[in-house]
Amino acid sequence: MKNIRNKLSDIPLTPGVYQFTNKEGNTIYIGKSICLRSRINSYMHKSKSLDSAYEKRRQLLRREMRDVQIHPTPTELLALLLEDKMIKDYLPRYNVRQKKFRSYCYLQLSEGTFPKMEILEDYREGCFGPFKDKFFVENIERFACEHFAFCRCAHTKRKCCYYDMKYCKAPHKYKTAAKKYPQSIAKTIQFLQGQDREIVKKLEKNMHEYAQNLQFEKAEKVKNDYFLAKYMVERHKFCGDFMYRYLVIWENNEYTYTFFQGHLLDFARRHIAQEDLVFPKAKRAERDRFHFDRAGVIFEWIKRQTNVEYCFFTVE
Repeated sequence: MKNIRNKLSDIPLTPGVYQFTNKEGNTIYIGKSICLRSRINSYMHKSKSLDSAYEKRRQLLRREMRDVQIHPTPTELLALLLEDKMIKDYLPRYNVRQKKFRSYCYLQLSEGTFPKMEILEDYREGCFGPFKDKFFVENIERFACEHFAFCRCAHTKRKCCYYDMKYCKAPHKYKTAAKKYPQSIAKTIQFLQGQDREIVKKLEKNMHEYAQNLQFEKAEKVKNDYFLAKYMVERHKFCGDFMYRYLVIWENNEYTYTFFQGHLLDFARRHIAQEDLVFPKAKRAERDRFHFDRAGVIFEWIKRQTNVEYCFFTVE
């Protein structure tokens, strides 16, 4: 701790990434801040409350940290990207959320007249994703069943429980339902691709109507589906485009960022050649997880800003 206090006056008041190490020199925590000196100084003071798990973990970190390394960056976004990359490189003990990128999974529709959703751990041609976990994929399957009549049953000649709940039309049993079933598949695929904006508008309208009529239980259920649909349309669509197209971001009419297939190519008209911001060579599935995490970091940052614009485009 003494080494860190001695360095405080030399730490700049700029955005960047800080890296705490223990007495063995191992990295135990990596964080970012828009003001490095202020953030690191905050670790020098004991917290008045230990009620939350966060504060308890922070106190454990204070006891273990012995030194700090800083990595200044010109902007907050570059600090976020560098932090994300370094956490994946070092996998520090006290960083939790951004180490979970390896748990992403994919979703694939099986072949046949009545396809089923299959959860995959690795990428395959024609699959959808990556998605953050298997629970999220199961929630997507439930959503498709309830809103698009996507069949989840085993496709036997018997009617399933979803038919009794009026979600499934039993296309494997009734010819009329079978003729209309390709529409259900098409709507499901459109939703998985993040292109179904109509369902978002419909759910938002229903949510407000239920709330106005004091039907709060129904409003709560619709609200959960609304946020899922909105996530698929906005965030997942952003992440999908980020992995395969060019992205240009304008910040305060001052800084310009150019990305291509997840890699930062240009910042403020300066070619980026820093290894710190380049992903290592890896298999397709692992590379996609890196990109998906980076896309999420950028998307959440954009949503918090008021003077930022962006667009995707394709060069033929």
